[in-house]
Amino acid sequence: MKTHGITLSIFLLTAFHLIGQNENTVSGKYDFVAGEKIIFFDDFGAEPVGEFPAKWNSNIGGDIVTATANNGKWLRMKAQGGNYIPELDLKFPENVTIEFDVFTTDDVDFKTTFYSEEQYDLNAYGVPGEAGSEVTFTNGTVEFSSYSTDESNSGKEILSSNEQFLIPVNRVTHVAIWIQKSRYRLYLATNKVFDIPKGVFQNYVYNRFRFETSNSPSDVLISNFKIAVGTPDTRNQLTTTGRFSTTGILFDVNSDKIKPESHACIKEIAQILKENSGIKVKVVGHTDSDGDAAKNIELSKRRAESVKKYLGSVFGVDTTMITTDGKGESEPLSDNKTPEGKAQNRRVEFIKE
Repeated sequence: MKTHGITLSIFLLTAFHLIGQNENTVSGKYDFVAGEKIIFFDDFGAEPVGEFPAKWNSNIGGDIVTATANNGKWLRMKAQGGNYIPELDLKFPENVTIEFDVFTTDDVDFKTTFYSEEQYDLNAYGVPGEAGSEVTFTNGTVEFSSYSTDESNSGKEILSSNEQFLIPVNRVTHVAIWIQKSRYRLYLATNKVFDIPKGVFQNYVYNRFRFETSNSPSDVLISNFKIAVGTPDTRNQLTTTGRFSTTGILFDVNSDKIKPESHACIKEIAQILKENSGIKVKVVGHTDSDGDAAKNIELSKRRAESVKKYLGSVFGVDTTMITTDGKGESEPLSDNKTPEGKAQNRRVEFIKE
């Protein structure tokens, strides 16, 4: 990126202003539901500006920059080409969701790879590890490929698909990946781009996720990187146990405005409420411990009310059967000292009354 410091903040301020004026409409095919158990989260909030984040590694370096429009921080990945890998000490579950926000001031050329690697290799290019699934974003084209080094596959990319989808310049795009065993789904903003039933080779231990930049016209900025375990049919807990909590309903920072990528999660809840028309439910908002406790109580109450209104106005749920409340930071599920804990505590709870 040719601009730094104050100029970068102006670019980001413009980006968030544009989003406010041009709301994303949710595609009818958008069915992404984020996993509920968060196993890795980094919004870079604890990282000093100008430093490389502690939970990541790179063979070329990068730095943390600020976005004044929402008090956020971003990892700037250098345009000239390099690898950026979150330092994960885990095996990906068979049902996993991976999400992040991306921002650029020019055309981009970068890849994301979900892969299996027995021996960590920060400098590997091309197709790393023993098997993987790769998405390439370049000049408005999104390309998917998967590969395996198994002898029967001869190490070839055996599945490839192209889709035209422009990553907007000077705007934030939310990227979501949903992997269920061999099924690979990719969502950009509120559009489903890929849904590939055999997109991930089985019989491998998948344990890495990598960003790779490649001589882009612009540096690539990412933030709000989250990995979560997908848990099927959890929303039916509302009718079976009388209680359901979700981190899949997202809001703008310090706001009760619901983000478009929350649509599918709320839709599933709406379906359960409509199928059980006599059920009375209390919607309760929760926050992390950042900021003033009293303000967090007020914010959580407004967020719960926003969910109630969304259920009624978008899905036709009878809102006379819904009450709302907010607990702020008073009932944490996890330790607010870690990014993962904070992300788990920012949630909406549905309680059968």
